[in-house]
Amino acid sequence: MMWRIRAFERAAEAGLAAGHVAGAVHMSIGQEAVAAGVSAHLIRADVIASTHRGH
Repeated sequence: MMWRIRAFERAAEAGLAAGHVAGAVHMSIGQEAVAAGVSAHLIRADVIASTHRGH
């Protein structure tokens, strides 16, 4: 899970650098363990909510 999150972050970073992304991007590189650890313990009944800075 952590590798998948990091790969997405790097792709988003590259898209921003190449001018393919309009607006701001808030990177969470280095914080993958939080999302991976929490998501490993989710059950179907859980609800996830986030803000623009969900990391």
